[in-house]
Amino acid sequence: MEVSSSDNQFPTPRQIVAVAAKLYLRPLASILLIGSAWVGAGMWILLLQEPMLAIVAFLALSIIEVISQLMARGDAATFGPLTRANALLCSLAAAFLMGPMDLPFLLQLVLMFGALCVGLYFTLIFKRLLRNTSLPPIILPYTLLAAMMAILIPHGVRNSAFHFGWPVVEVVNFIDLPGAFLQTMGGFLYSPWLLSGAVITILIFIWSPSMFLAGMIGWLVGALTSMGLVASGFDPYWPQASYNFFLSGMALGAVFFLPGLRGMVIAAFAGMICALFAAVLRVYAGPSGIAYFPIPFGLTLISGLLALDNPAFAPGLRRNLAWFERPEDAWIKDAWTRKRWGEVGELLAIPLVGPVEVVQGFDSKPSHRGAWRHALDFQRPPIAPGERRGRPTLLGEPIYSPVVGEVVNIRNDVPDNPPGMANYGDNWGNFVILRTPTGNHVLLAHLMQGSIAVERRQWVDYTTYLGCVGNSGRSTMAHLHMQVQATDEPGAPTQSFSLANYHTFGGDIGNTRIWHAAGIPGEGEIVESARTNPTVYQQLTGVGPGRSIYAVTAHGDVPDFAVSTGSIIVESRLSESGSYVLSSSENSEVEYRLDGDAIRVIRIKGVPGTAMVMAMIAAPSIPYCAQPGLNWTDVLPLTELQPLQYLRKLLSPFEVQVFVSVQCECLAVPDSANPELVIRTRPLKSYPGLPISCTLTVSPLRGAARIVADYPQGSVTYVNASFEPRSM
Repeated sequence: MEVSSSDNQFPTPRQIVAVAAKLYLRPLASILLIGSAWVGAGMWILLLQEPMLAIVAFLALSIIEVISQLMARGDAATFGPLTRANALLCSLAAAFLMGPMDLPFLLQLVLMFGALCVGLYFTLIFKRLLRNTSLPPIILPYTLLAAMMAILIPHGVRNSAFHFGWPVVEVVNFIDLPGAFLQTMGGFLYSPWLLSGAVITILIFIWSPSMFLAGMIGWLVGALTSMGLVASGFDPYWPQASYNFFLSGMALGAVFFLPGLRGMVIAAFAGMICALFAAVLRVYAGPSGIAYFPIPFGLTLISGLLALDNPAFAPGLRRNLAWFERPEDAWIKDAWTRKRWGEVGELLAIPLVGPVEVVQGFDSKPSHRGAWRHALDFQRPPIAPGERRGRPTLLGEPIYSPVVGEVVNIRNDVPDNPPGMANYGDNWGNFVILRTPTGNHVLLAHLMQGSIAVERRQWVDYTTYLGCVGNSGRSTMAHLHMQVQATDEPGAPTQSFSLANYHTFGGDIGNTRIWHAAGIPGEGEIVESARTNPTVYQQLTGVGPGRSIYAVTAHGDVPDFAVSTGSIIVESRLSESGSYVLSSSENSEVEYRLDGDAIRVIRIKGVPGTAMVMAMIAAPSIPYCAQPGLNWTDVLPLTELQPLQYLRKLLSPFEVQVFVSVQCECLAVPDSANPELVIRTRPLKSYPGLPISCTLTVSPLRGAARIVADYPQGSVTYVNASFEPRSM
């Protein structure tokens, strides 16, 4: 395998570490559903307690890489950590079961290689079978092969345990449980000793206390369930299979579903179910020892995912799609998204030009009630605020698509009603129904007769003209009705949705504008679709990668962590996905994503008070529609904004306050006299370590040219003194 870019260049230490992490560390960590290389390094302690198995593991991982390189196509990675982990475990199972047979070493290698190949074969099959489902392969290929081997060698597990000197763990009463836990936790990696249990406990706890707590709850409930079965006269020996209880509680309570109080309840349920699976396998599999492989865990995981993924069974339970990350980080990322966008299914653009009033909102009389409560009716606002008379008409105004999607149903032949009259025999009048990429449908109703300009199966986007506002169907005044529903039948029960990228007004129209990335406007609220400011858009999307040197000066009394040594180096680059990543010499990093409506912070890594964190506070998001006086709110995670952020992050899934809302205001936009964009942000509540306001000045190409963080008795200023553009 090549590790250097030139034939005359030796690999650097960083390259060597990266290769070692890929080949020998991450596959071991992935057995614990963790993507960290240092966790994998710690797990080698388990293998080294039995040198023969450690040698097998090293050889297996090396052979897997050789096979991966032979099967690779171009630069595509053939085997990921989970694939390697399954093949590794298959090799270890073969070595474990063949150990007492005193076979020649060469024959053992052949058998190990055969098990490895079968493991890869099963892994590829499971990945193919599960590719369109929410079920992960995890260790299913390994458990299938382990079950086959255990059946073919009925007394293999018992003989191998005796051959390798496995301890016999007895649980007579509750005082024996701690020792049983530590002695059995390493069983899934063929290392059931006290040191193994201690190492795994420490590794998991350091990586994620939520995973550790969920695993402990699962193990304890599973152990108590097993003790109850023993007291009832069932097969008494359960401890060697008990690591399955821990893995089940950890996986369902904190890995595949976001952790939290509900996750701990799920962990307890998973531990109990796993104990029952293990008991049944012990009774019906006889002496094969199938229950002592992680087969009960696999059964619990698959059945748990199938049950809990059903909204009818577990409403509101949130799946963790980034389950290789630290669960606390995944929880914060998910909660941050929900804080910004709300609990929505679909985001719809306002399909009308200019300000409109929501004359009937969600769950309001007379018709938005019950199964049809999620709908909005739009009319022009009155000329005089608060007056119902003198309202301009929407009749004949153009309607544009609120989504990117496909036209699936239309009606265009219903006559418009005279003002004050309604057609109660044809509720929706003329309508257009669009199917969104998520499979939902958007109904736009009461359109003008003969005005619909699209056809069935036509693909539309936000610029597509659909037709004109009319007064057809159950309508006494020209207005537009919009709702989201599951089917393409007009008038199907509605689903909740939000409007995206729009303005409301702080006073009369023309006064303070408030921008919303997403929201559900209330009845009587005036809204207007936000239009991109071309100069702001060019300024934000034209920032190039490069290297900046910031001069830092402090005035007055400021927190110690906010004072730097006088200069900071910041490297900016574009990621593969097209986002901006800023890394500073203070070991801080911020990632900005260019969304369709704004540029916004999506990832933070740093120390409170650094230039990167200050930039994030000053501009957590900047809409492309920015203009002087525009206001908006955003949220920031306190886990990266103040001291003790690590402790706060660990406690975040248990509803500890981890977000702070900030009020942003655009002070200036680029024009012929001023080329800079200026944003000022203030926290809505004061928090220790946070400035009372932050002001960011954005210049062409170089981006953040000046950041001023104001504290109650002082300020810190970061000035971009030098910028060196870099290539893409």
